[in-house]
Amino acid sequence: MSLKDSFILSDSSQGSLVYVKEIIGEEKEKLYLSQLGLIPNVFIKVLSKQKDRMIISVKNTRIAIDDQAQKNIIVTDEYKEK
Repeated sequence: MSLKDSFILSDSSQGSLVYVKEIIGEEKEKLYLSQLGLIPNVFIKVLSKQKDRMIISVKNTRIAIDDQAQKNIIVTDEYKEK
């Protein structure tokens, strides 16, 4: 999978299902997101999208995340098994 297939979570549209490729940012931010279940190789469903926040579903759990956190989550809409 090439880098051009990747985008930040905030570019996802409401109702889309995306696959987490990478979490970027400072270690503190990465740890926070991982504690929410946002780690590479999981699927995210975008339930609601507003100007500065998004409600997503990760492993059957609803999570609200702000726009800064969305920019630290690199996703793709194409899933390919390794």
